[in-house]
Amino acid sequence: MNCLKKSLLRGTAIAICAALAACGGSNSPGATATTTSTGGTTPSASPTTMSASVSSLVLSVNDTGTNAALTGTPRTITFTNTGSAAVVDFQVATTPALPTGTTTSSTCGATIAVGSSCTYTITPGSTPSAAVGDTNAAPLVLSASGSNATAVNVAVSVLGYGSVYQAGYVFSIDDTTAATGSIGGTVLQQSDVTFGAVWSPDETLNASSLTDGSGNSSTIVAALGTLSGYAAPLCTQVTDGGYTDWYLPAIDELDGGSQSAFTTLLPLGVPAATTSEYYWSSTEVNAAEADSVHVGGVLTSATLSEAALNKSQGFGVRCARAMTN
Repeated sequence: MNCLKKSLLRGTAIAICAALAACGGSNSPGATATTTSTGGTTPSASPTTMSASVSSLVLSVNDTGTNAALTGTPRTITFTNTGSAAVVDFQVATTPALPTGTTTSSTCGATIAVGSSCTYTITPGSTPSAAVGDTNAAPLVLSASGSNATAVNVAVSVLGYGSVYQAGYVFSIDDTTAATGSIGGTVLQQSDVTFGAVWSPDETLNASSLTDGSGNSSTIVAALGTLSGYAAPLCTQVTDGGYTDWYLPAIDELDGGSQSAFTTLLPLGVPAATTSEYYWSSTEVNAAEADSVHVGGVLTSATLSEAALNKSQGFGVRCARAMTN
C-alpha cells in the first residue's frame, strides 16, 4: 500500500493513503481488517437441545469375590443432539462424585454435530454408591450439558448387597441384562409386615414353586382373595415406597442359595429379619403345610433353618419385589 508523507507547518507529518482502502496494521498487499458484530467477541453459538438414552441407570458393583453374580458390567448412556445447531463445550459432571473405583470413558468430543450421538460408559468398581443399610441413599445425578444446550440429567446408582433401592434391601442382582440399560434384581422389605399371619386354610392351593414367590403369591391370592389375615395377601397390599408389586417370597428366595434374602443380608448386619422368629414363605408343601424359615442368633451370625409348618399357625411376614426401571 502506497502512502505519501507530506510535511506541513511546524514539521508535523500526516500519512495520506494513496490506496482506496484505509491503511491497516500490515504493509502486505491485500490485507484487510477483521471486525465482528460484537466488537471483537466471537458470537455465541445458537441454542440447541440434547437427549439421553435413559433417565436412570442402575449398575452392579464389581465384586466377584463376594459373589460370582456381581460382575460390574460396564453400562452405557447415549447422548444425542436433537436440535438444529451443534452442541459446543459438551461436558459431563456427576454430583456427588461416582464411588471410589468406578471409572468412565466416552466417545464424546467437545462438539456434537446436529443429529449426531456419542456414548458415555460407566464401569463400576467394588464400592457401591448406596452403602450397606443406608436407608437415605439417593441416586447420583449425572448431568450432561453444553454452553448452548440445557443439561440432561440421568440418575445413577451403583448397588451391592444390602444397598437400599426402591424401598428395599438389595439381595439378588442380575447383571446379565443389556448394557444399554439397568441391572435387574430383587429387594426385601425394610420391616416386617406382621407376626401372627396364617398361611391359608388347610387346602391345596398349588403354590409350590421354590423360586417364584411372585407367581406363588398370585396363585394364593386368586384362591383366597385379599383377606388380610393371610400371609401372601398381606404382601400384595403393601405400598412401601409407593410400589404395589410386593409379594411373599418363595422358600429359596428367603434361604436357598447365594442370592437369597436372609442368607445374603443377615451376615451384613442388615435388619432383614427379627431373630428367634419364624417367617412364612409362599411355597406350599401340601394341603396342611407350607415352608417357613426360622431365624436364630444375632443378625451378623444368624442360624437359619427351614421347616414345613401347619398353615394355620401364625408367623412373620417380610415381603419382596423385583426392581423396576
